[in-house]
Amino acid sequence: MPRRRTIGDAPRRVAPIPAFGRGSAFGTSGGSTMHRDESHGQATTVGVRSARWRVAGEGTPCLSKLGLSKFNRSTPCPSAPVRARRFLATCASVLIACLPAAPLGCATVPETGRTQFVALSPSAERSLGEAAFEEMLAGAKVITSGPEFARVQRVGQRIAEASNRRYPQACADFAWQFALIDTPEVNAWMLPGGKSGVNMGLLTVATTDDELAVVIGHEAAHAIARHGAERISRGMAAQVVFGVAAASGEVDPALVEATAVAYGALGETAFSRGEESEADHIGLLIAADAGYDPRAALEFWRKMGALGGEKPPEFLSTHPSDETRAARLAQLMPQALEVYRRAKEAGR
Repeated sequence: MPRRRTIGDAPRRVAPIPAFGRGSAFGTSGGSTMHRDESHGQATTVGVRSARWRVAGEGTPCLSKLGLSKFNRSTPCPSAPVRARRFLATCASVLIACLPAAPLGCATVPETGRTQFVALSPSAERSLGEAAFEEMLAGAKVITSGPEFARVQRVGQRIAEASNRRYPQACADFAWQFALIDTPEVNAWMLPGGKSGVNMGLLTVATTDDELAVVIGHEAAHAIARHGAERISRGMAAQVVFGVAAASGEVDPALVEATAVAYGALGETAFSRGEESEADHIGLLIAADAGYDPRAALEFWRKMGALGGEKPPEFLSTHPSDETRAARLAQLMPQALEVYRRAKEAGR
C-alpha cells in the first residue's frame, strides 16, 4: 500500500478556481477569518472524495483512521496512521493540561439566536479550511469551463454577495470560491472562508438557478453559523490541540482530516437536524436576498426526498423529514418572500 500522502507531497492537479472577493468581482485571496458575533463563518455539507481516502480498487473513503465511522463498512480500510492515533490519544491529556488557559467562548447563531459553544479560534478555522479545500480538490476532476461551470460561478457569486450583505461580520474575510467537481454524486459542501464544492450530479436535481441558489445558500448558512467548528469543539477539543500544533507553525494533517469530516466534505453526515433547520432558515434568506425565488426550496427538497426512494441519499440522513422541512419552510416563507420582494425592487 502506498505511504500516506500529506499536503505538499505532490503538486496539485487542479486548475485555478475563481475566487470571489467581498461582494464584488473575482478575487485572488485564499484565506478567511471568522468572527464570533451575529454570524460565524465555517463550513458545510456534502462532498467530493479525495484520492487519499480511497482504497485501491474501491471508490469509497475510509474514515476509521480518525476513529470515526466509515462511509461504507464493506470497503476494506487500512490501519490508522501513527500520527493520527497519537493525535487522538493525546487529546484527553492535552485538554486536561491546557483547558483552563484555552480561549474558549460562546457565540450566537444568526437569525435563530441560539447560543453555541465554539472552542476553535477564527485563525485555526481559517487554516483548517484552506488546507482541507486543497485536500478535497487534490484527487478530484475539477471542471473550469463550460455552461455548467458558468452557472455555478454566476449563482455562487450572487450568494456570496448576499451573504456579505446580510452577515458582514461573519463574511468579512471570506474568499469565496466555487469548484465544480466532475462526479455524479448529488452533493455540495462549503468549508471555512467560503471554500465550496458543487458536484455535477447535483445539477441534475437542482435544474433551475433558483434551486441551485437554495442549495448553495444552505451550505453557506452552515459556514456562517460555524456548525462544523461547533461540532469539532464538542467532539475533539480542536482549539486546545491546534494551539499546541500552531506553536510550531504547523497544521496537523489529523485536524485537516477532522475538519473535512466535521464539515461533511467527505460525504460523511456532518450536521444534526437542529443545525440543518438553522441552515434552511439562514440559507433561504440568503437565496432570497440574492434575488432568487425562495419558493424553489419546496420543490428542490421534495425532489431530494424522492431521489433515493426508501433509502434517501446519505446527504439527507440527518436532515429533517420531508413533512417537517416543508412545514418549517412554509412558516419561513412570508419572511423570505418579503426579503425577495425587496431584492427585486433593488434590481437583484
